[in-house]
Amino acid sequence: MHQTFSIYRRIKPRILLVDNDPEARISYQSLLQEWGYMPVLAMGIGSSLQDDARKKAQEQRCCLALIDLRLHDDEDQEDMSGAEFAESMKRYLQPIILTGTDDPNT
Repeated sequence: MHQTFSIYRRIKPRILLVDNDPEARISYQSLLQEWGYMPVLAMGIGSSLQDDARKKAQEQRCCLALIDLRLHDDEDQEDMSGAEFAESMKRYLQPIILTGTDDPNT
């Protein structure tokens, strides 16, 4: 019994990071590692980023995803592509939407 418990304590929950900004991905990756999680980074731009995220969510069995609100254009106030993508990911995992914008209306 003790051995089984110690195995589970060593397993780090996998969290999928979906962000079009490479610097943000690295920052989130570092934080998650410090907090004891295993970050899984989706790579690419536009639809290839989303395709990679779907693939990794299934293959890596991630428990949740941190998804940037603006996946297509960080400067476009109308870009809600991350929210739309998060909705499509609900069948694989629990999505959480993040944004680095300082716009209070977002």
